[in-house]
Amino acid sequence: MNHNMKTNKAIYGLITVAASAVLLTLIGAQPNPGGAQSQTQQLGGTWSYTVEVTGVPSGFPLGYKSLITFDSAGGLVQTAWAPPVAEGLAGLVGVSPWIGHGEWIRTGNREFALTVLIPRFAPTGKFAGIAKARSSIRLNETGREVEGIFQGDIFDVDGNLVLSGFGGTVHATRLQLEPLR
Repeated sequence: MNHNMKTNKAIYGLITVAASAVLLTLIGAQPNPGGAQSQTQQLGGTWSYTVEVTGVPSGFPLGYKSLITFDSAGGLVQTAWAPPVAEGLAGLVGVSPWIGHGEWIRTGNREFALTVLIPRFAPTGKFAGIAKARSSIRLNETGREVEGIFQGDIFDVDGNLVLSGFGGTVHATRLQLEPLR
């Protein structure tokens, strides 16, 4: 066998291995089409949240809506929106919508913990600090709904805690694919 044939065989071998690795990765990344069992042990996908807030000063929103997308590696992205806050509180609460980033981890059977950081902006657009929410949630047996609790803190631009001790409850439903027909 000449040198060119050996080189070509080696290249074809590498291409075959690489193509196999890509194929296995793609197969492994496919959503589980009906696997309710696997859905009860992971959060991957997008969820529609309803949040009820307690322990906040008068004029704060007592609830808001949110979409949270969880990735399989433990990251999350949140978009939340709330009714307008009382005059003078927008600088503390921040202007809605809020965009947050965070992490999640499975802590037990159908149980998860989340932490989300949300940059807050005053009505002028000036950075006002960070809000942090920590949540403990539990998936129902179908894997399509969660219930849980959360606690929140608000920090100013220098990282000083300016409001703590508020929290509330969360309820969410998993977004379902609606194919075009």
